Order: sequence, then C-alpha cells, then structure tokens
Amino acid sequence: LGLGVVPAMLLAILTGAMVSRRAQQRVKAVHQTAERIMRGNLHERLPTRGTHDEFDRLARNVNQMLDEIGRLLENVKRAGNDIAHDLRTPLARLRIKLERGKNTTHHVELRRTVASAIIDLDEVLGVITALLRIGEIESGWRRSGFVEFDLGMLAQEVAQIYQPIAEDKNIELSVTTDKNLIVRAERDLMLEAIANLVQNAIKFTPGGGHVA
Repeated sequence: LGLGVVPAMLLAILTGAMVSRRAQQRVKAVHQTAERIMRGNLHERLPTRGTHDEFDRLARNVNQMLDEIGRLLENVKRAGNDIAHDLRTPLARLRIKLERGKNTTHHVELRRTVASAIIDLDEVLGVITALLRIGEIESGWRRSGFVEFDLGMLAQEVAQIYQPIAEDKNIELSVTTDKNLIVRAERDLMLEAIANLVQNAIKFTPGGGHVA
C-alpha cells in the first residue's frame, strides 16, 4: 500500500497540472480575445471547443451577446446615416434660398443676418458631411481614398489657421511635432478632427493661457 501511494500521488499531481494548464490556456485565450474586443474589434468572438462544458457555454452566451450588440450598433449607425442623408438635401435647399435672398435684398442689416445664418448653416452641413464620411470609412467604402501624409505638417497648418484667433484672445498657441510623422488616413477628416481640438482648446482657455 505504501509503495502504491507514491505513484498515485505523482499521477494525481501530473493530472492536476495538465488540467490546470489546459484551463489556464483557455482563460488566457478568452482574455486575449476580450482585450481585442475592448480595443474596438467587435467582430472577434470568444473561442469554443465544442466540448459543451462550462467554458463553452459561457463563451457561447458572451458571443450571442456580442452578436446582439453588433446588430444594435449597426442599426444605430444606419439610422444616423439615414437622418444625415435626409437632412442634407433640405438644408442645402435652404442655403440656396438664403443665398438668393441675400443677393436680392438691399437692406444692410438683413444681409448681415442672412450671411451669418449661411455661415451657421455651412457648419451644420459640414457636420452632416463628416458624419456621413465617418460612416463610409467604418464600412470600408472610402478606404480606397486614404492617402499618406505628414501629420506634423497638418498640425502646423491648423495652427497657422487658428493663430490669429488665439492672438485675439491673448492666448499663446504653440506646436511641437515629430519629423516625418507619416500616417495613412483621409486628410480632410483628420484636418477637421485636429481643428476641432484646437478650436475647443482656444475657446475654453482663459486669456493669457497657453495651448500646446
């Protein structure tokens, strides 16, 4: 009996180590997949082995939940794109009417008001266009239009545009960029993104402040 205990214990330890290692590998695979999902890759799914154990049942439930989340997100994106499409045409017609009214009226104050309304309307149209472009990029329609460009040079360009506005508010605007910071993206959309950041920074920085 004493001689039989030693190999039995060794066999139990070896079996436990193997089972523990397999469980750790499955948990590690789940963690890695979950990290990719959290980074935005919503098409990833937790791995299953077809063993119908607790791991497989949990993975299937999580995968079904991810499928439902993906479906709901697609519905939200589709609804947003439909709204943007529906708004763009009437807003464009409204802009044309305002432009015609501004050119036909001789009232100075009315012309100023209409001109200001046209500027605001152009901003709204720009936002709608950006939303549509984002939807097209996410669906892969516009990736063929991506180009390589220097992001540092683009930041310098934005700084030059907003430098007079910063000076009017007594704000110091400085730009420090790496050399040859080459990215592949849609340049116009990236320009809008950086411009929005700089504009908000200048807007909410008190006079005498510094935007870097």
